[in-house]
Amino acid sequence: MALTQDQTTQWKQSLTQLVQQGAAAVPAMRQFLARNVDLDFGLEGSQILGYSSVRTAMFDALQQIGGPEAMSLMLETLHTTSDPREIALLARNLEGQAPEQYRQEAINAAREALAMAAEGKLDDRDVGPLFEVLQNFGGAAAVSDLEQATGQWKYYASLSLAQLTDGAGIPALIQMARDPAAAGKGTLGVALEMLAQVAPQYPEARSALIEQARQNKIPPNLWPYVASSLTGDQYQYRESVFASSGATAAAGDFKAIHIHFGNQNLYSSGGSGLSPDQINQQLSLIDELLLANNDSTAADPLRQSRDLLLKRLFRTSAGTGPGR
Repeated sequence: MALTQDQTTQWKQSLTQLVQQGAAAVPAMRQFLARNVDLDFGLEGSQILGYSSVRTAMFDALQQIGGPEAMSLMLETLHTTSDPREIALLARNLEGQAPEQYRQEAINAAREALAMAAEGKLDDRDVGPLFEVLQNFGGAAAVSDLEQATGQWKYYASLSLAQLTDGAGIPALIQMARDPAAAGKGTLGVALEMLAQVAPQYPEARSALIEQARQNKIPPNLWPYVASSLTGDQYQYRESVFASSGATAAAGDFKAIHIHFGNQNLYSSGGSGLSPDQINQQLSLIDELLLANNDSTAADPLRQSRDLLLKRLFRTSAGTGPGR
C-alpha cells in the first residue's frame, strides 16, 4: 500500500486523536471490529505506520486506552476472531493489562483456532502465533495439545515444547526421540535438534541425547543437524508476537526457514553471543557425544562444531567480540 507523506501524517494524527479520546472512542472501535473487515498496509506501509493493518492498530490503541471498556472489547474480539496473529496480539495485550486473569480465555481461543486450522478452515494461515500463546500461557497443561500438533506442525510444536516454562515439555521431546516410529513420522530429527538446543539448560535433555548417541539411535543423516544445534543455533518464530524475533539475531547469523508443510516460518540464529562459560558447556557436551559415538558420521560434524566453538571462545576471551 503506497502512502503519501500527507496520508501518513494524517493517519498517525487520527490514531493519536483516537487514543486521546479514551473510553469515549471504544464504541466506534467496537463497530469497526465487529464488521470483521481490515486493510492490510503491506510491507512498506507497515514499516512507515508501525502496524501491519488497521485492525492491529486498533488493538494497540485499545491497549493504550486501557480501562474496563477497552479490555472488554479486547476480550470480546478474542472470543470472536479466528485469526492466529490477532489472537496472540489480544492475548498479549490482555496479559499486559491484567496479568494471568485472561490466560485461560487466550488458551481456549488458540486451541479452537488450531483445531480449525487442522481441518483446513484457516486458508493455510501461519499458525505460529497460536503456538506462542500455548507456549507462553499454557504451561504443563499445553503439553498434550503440542504433542497432538506435531503431526501437522512438527517444528512449531516441538519448539514450543522445548520452550515451555520449567522444562514442562522436555519429557515429551525425550519420548519423541525414543519413539521407534519417530523416523517414519518425520519427528525424530526435530526432537533431537530441540533436545540439543536445550541440553545445556536441562540435564535430562542432555542425558537423553547422550543415551541416543550411545545406543546408535541417531541416524547418520541427522548428525549434521544435531551438531549444528550444539553450536548454540536457536530456532525461533519468525515475526513473533511475544518477542522481537528479527532484532535478536545478528545479521550474519540470521537464517530464514520456511517449511511448506503446515506453512511453518522460523529463523535460526547462530550462537555467536554465547559467553565463555556457555561455550565451555557446549564443548563438554560435544566431547561426551564423541565418546558415546565415535563413528565418522557422528564424529565429523561434531568436530566441525567443536572447532567453530573453539574459534568463538578464542575471540570472546581475546575481547574481540563474538564471531564465527
